[in-house]
Amino acid sequence: MSSLFFMCYDKEIMLFPNPQVLPSLREKKDELLLKELLEQWSNYKIMNKYMFKFFCYLERHYIRGRNGRPTLELTAFSSFYSLVYDEMHKKVMDAILAMIARKRAGESIDEKLINDALAFYLEIGVKTRRNEPKCFVETMMKENAIMHGASN
Repeated sequence: MSSLFFMCYDKEIMLFPNPQVLPSLREKKDELLLKELLEQWSNYKIMNKYMFKFFCYLERHYIRGRNGRPTLELTAFSSFYSLVYDEMHKKVMDAILAMIARKRAGESIDEKLINDALAFYLEIGVKTRRNEPKCFVETMMKENAIMHGASN
């Protein structure tokens, strides 16, 4: 019973990013890409929150801690990571770095957007228990500290 339930949940949670999220991200770049990624991430977290509420009882009694399966939340965020992050992270990092380069060149940029994008990297790294996104954020924070130190 729990194996069937877990497979159904996993299938449903993996369906969301493919037809909806990826096409909208693939066609955008730079600031529009970052805005779209953050919007889709927010929507995904909301959808996951309600899916979890719906399946909470079943997870608590049939899934968690059994057969070494991850929690439903970890399954959901790992799905987003493998379906969206893996494909888009290079393009997203390039967009962040391009915006930082424009700021260094003296242009005005949306710094909140960069901070929100870095928060996304940190959050997805924590939620999926992976280090790569967190390392990128740490590197960017060091770069930003150097940049602010040089401008003062």
